[in-house]
Amino acid sequence: MEKEVLSKHRKALMLFGIFHLMHGMGGAVSKYEQDYPNVTFVISELGVFDTELLRLSTSPFASWPIPSLARAKGTWLGALELAHFLPPPITMDKECNFHNEFPKEAQKQMENLVDSFLYLGPQDLRLSEQIPADIVLDDA
Repeated sequence: MEKEVLSKHRKALMLFGIFHLMHGMGGAVSKYEQDYPNVTFVISELGVFDTELLRLSTSPFASWPIPSLARAKGTWLGALELAHFLPPPITMDKECNFHNEFPKEAQKQMENLVDSFLYLGPQDLRLSEQIPADIVLDDA
């Protein structure tokens, strides 16, 4: 990214899991933003987050066109914290103590983590597939 795009003042579209791209989360964007600040526009697809906000019967997005792209900064959606969208991960520290919270860098309003949200429709109307057990149970 740095060699072929940023250093040459080019543009690129990167498609990754959102946690690799959020601002200030230690992923790819955070690393190269140290040398190339304010050049990345992070879009998070709202369907990634399993939230009641996206249910057809109660959705505040009912009047939104599908698809819609909405800025996060200065909006009610951007003011929500990540914990409003996702349950915190369960992690274990070096002393084998379990923790059920987001890391400090993720305990922020969404407008500090992403620049905009992509809305592709209510989750009630989406097709999904269970993750096969052999993938989840694969230690490698």
